[in-house]
Amino acid sequence: MGQKNNSTKEKKWEQIKEEERYKIEGWLQAKQNPKEIAMMLGKHRRTINREIAMGLVVQRDSELREKEVYKADYAQMLHDENASQKGRNYKIVE
Repeated sequence: MGQKNNSTKEKKWEQIKEEERYKIEGWLQAKQNPKEIAMMLGKHRRTINREIAMGLVVQRDSELREKEVYKADYAQMLHDENASQKGRNYKIVE
């Protein structure tokens, strides 16, 4: 009843590291799609799609045309900001 399938190993969940974000940025500039990037990093495709959505910024060229691009440093800044807000709320004692 409580047996596990020993032929497969459970993969531990882990966050995307900063160096992986820079790899994603480079691969996107090289026109790789998220599915290929996920296979190269060993992550799920949906994880890469979420990461790309989080790190999108709008850039304008000299003719003021807007283009959305992924920026690893912006995604890392958001990650650090969100990570600093984790934890227990303070208890206010009167």
